[in-house]
Amino acid sequence: MKNEEYRERLQAQIGILENLYDLAGRKREALLKEDLETLPGIIQEEEEALARIKSFEPLEEEEPGEPTPEIRELLMKREYLARQIRELNFFNRELIEDSLAYIRFSLQLFQGQPGSSLYGTDGIKEAPAVNSLIDMRG
Repeated sequence: MKNEEYRERLQAQIGILENLYDLAGRKREALLKEDLETLPGIIQEEEEALARIKSFEPLEEEEPGEPTPEIRELLMKREYLARQIRELNFFNRELIEDSLAYIRFSLQLFQGQPGSSLYGTDGIKEAPAVNSLIDMRG
């Protein structure tokens, strides 16, 4: 692969990664604001961007040896963006898991399941039997 073609493919990947980084930031904001109307659109855009980046064949430089300074800079930028996206996605996953834990806790409270706690730490704190707010038995 020629150096010019390699550079262009790297730049295309970086463009998609920048888009994914932007989308991960928008997803974080939507999760923090509990904007459930915006999330499906963001997720759809993410899936499309991921499909585009997966369509790229692995980049391997034909010429052995040290890459040019421009190529090295592009490789570092690609790696940096990938790390930033990973960190944002980890944070987003934590937000979602926290929300799910709260929902589970709320459902258990409504169902009156004794011994349930927000963090699932049975045995640390004794929970008295709870009368359910809603009779789920029918």
